[in-house]
Amino acid sequence: MKTMSKMALVAAAVAGTILSGTSHANQVFYRHDGELRDGWRQDLRIYMQRGLSYRFYGECDLDCDDLDFELFDQNGRLLDSDKKRDDVPIVEKWSGPSAYYTLRVSMANCDVNPCTYGVMGVAW
Repeated sequence: MKTMSKMALVAAAVAGTILSGTSHANQVFYRHDGELRDGWRQDLRIYMQRGLSYRFYGECDLDCDDLDFELFDQNGRLLDSDKKRDDVPIVEKWSGPSAYYTLRVSMANCDVNPCTYGVMGVAW
């Protein structure tokens, strides 16, 4: 099982800035590493402030080939999701009130249980 590639997550954050056309730097404000078994999920409560935009990047180890994200507001409404069959999900939140939001991490396919995963959140 490989260890989480923190450099890959940082590179994704930088690439997100370039690809989205934003001219300001992203600031890493959230980091979480965990383990999940095939088919399991974990909800992460994350405080986000009004007036900022947010993007969350994920990655999982070599035994995982499908990691999914869903982002919910404080009322449980789905704001964004990435359920593509890949191991690098990305979701975004562009506006809204200051509140706790829920990022649901789902291990859609893990060949050797448990699989490790990492989440990084950036704000701008």
